[in-house]
Amino acid sequence: MGELLHRQEQWARAAEVYSEVLRTEPEFPEAHTKLSFTLYKLGDSDRALHEARTALTQNPEDAEAHKIAGWLWRMRRGSMPH
Repeated sequence: MGELLHRQEQWARAAEVYSEVLRTEPEFPEAHTKLSFTLYKLGDSDRALHEARTALTQNPEDAEAHKIAGWLWRMRRGSMPH
């Protein structure tokens, strides 16, 4: 469901779905990655970075989480448009 909402760019609803998944399954790195991107799209960079870091702690090889974390760090440094 989260992926479908993601594709429809229904970011707030997708964030709710991914958050609910993580309440029951906190060791699900892909859900942390998806939530991270969704929060990024919602403009919540602090929480997005937290979720990307959590995903990387659980799965250091997660290329998508690395990419999102990189975007967020660049935004913080002011070298990327919001």
